[in-house]
Amino acid sequence: MLFDPEPKKKKRDFYNREAELHELLESIEKEKLVVIQGIRRLGKSSLLNVALSESKHPFVKIDLREIYFAHGSISKFYLYHALSQELSRLSRTHRLTSWLEKVRGIRIAGFEIQLDWREKGASLADVFRVTDRWASAHEERMIVAIDEAQYLRLAGRMKYDGLLAWAIDNLDNLTFILTGSQVGLLRDFLGLENPRSPLYGRYAKIINLRRLDREEAMDFLERGFKEAKTKPPDLEKVVDALDGLIGWLALYGHTCVSEGRADLEWFLKMAAKLAAEESKKILRWSDRYQVVLRAIASGALKWSEIYAGVSGKLGPIPKSDLTYLLDNLVRYGYLERREDGSFIIPDPVIRYMATKF
Repeated sequence: MLFDPEPKKKKRDFYNREAELHELLESIEKEKLVVIQGIRRLGKSSLLNVALSESKHPFVKIDLREIYFAHGSISKFYLYHALSQELSRLSRTHRLTSWLEKVRGIRIAGFEIQLDWREKGASLADVFRVTDRWASAHEERMIVAIDEAQYLRLAGRMKYDGLLAWAIDNLDNLTFILTGSQVGLLRDFLGLENPRSPLYGRYAKIINLRRLDREEAMDFLERGFKEAKTKPPDLEKVVDALDGLIGWLALYGHTCVSEGRADLEWFLKMAAKLAAEESKKILRWSDRYQVVLRAIASGALKWSEIYAGVSGKLGPIPKSDLTYLLDNLVRYGYLERREDGSFIIPDPVIRYMATKF
């Protein structure tokens, strides 16, 4: 269903991403590192899921956003637990257990695989090395997919960028696919252009996901309501409000169909509350971010205009503080910096949230 609010898993439910899907499937066959990036609710997870289904290659997939929002951190314990579950799932169809049972720190019971997360437990390098050998022996390509990979920067002492660099240099049968909605933070974590980063100089295939244009957004809504056999509301107004962010469009359509409620203002308030809760977890260390967002949502786009708006609310602040706040909001995907130096809020629901909460 087009209006299913969950990330899509089947190609038949996937709207108008044929070019990106073809690009990703092609990259899986020949690249070691692929990065899918773009702000939230553009369909990155759906693109990843459909590509994993269509490629027919064995894969493990870890959703770091789920781990972070459930536990507040990306600890080694939670990461190893998620990987253990994925390897157990994969072992039911691809007989990995006989290969992994020789790795130190791995306990196997039937099809259940458990990685020991403690200091002298399982080494991810050993796990990846063995899966690479398994893939080579079976003339396969193994995919390691990490959704919202920017959260790896919160993994404490673990240096996952170094592990990725080692795997890219030494393992020929693994493809790593990383997605990220906080594009600036993902770039910081990867450090592909940072001489101090372990991944410096490594090639990554970058797939930038775009928003739907107006015609595509209208078509998506029309098809979705037709599929649901529901009379559509004024779709022009819906696209005016939600732009081409397919995640919000799908959620609005799902709400209309499941609750019989097409009230756009009510939906915006509901979606803004959802966005506000997410923002609390991400921007929880300073209320000043909300003041900056509100100033921009109210029409202040240039640095000087934003400074005037923020100072009017908080009183004079050091100019360096505002620059720091703006840079962080760009890194987290809440703002985009235009070529002329001005700032915009790319998500219409975040823009609405900033004026209401």
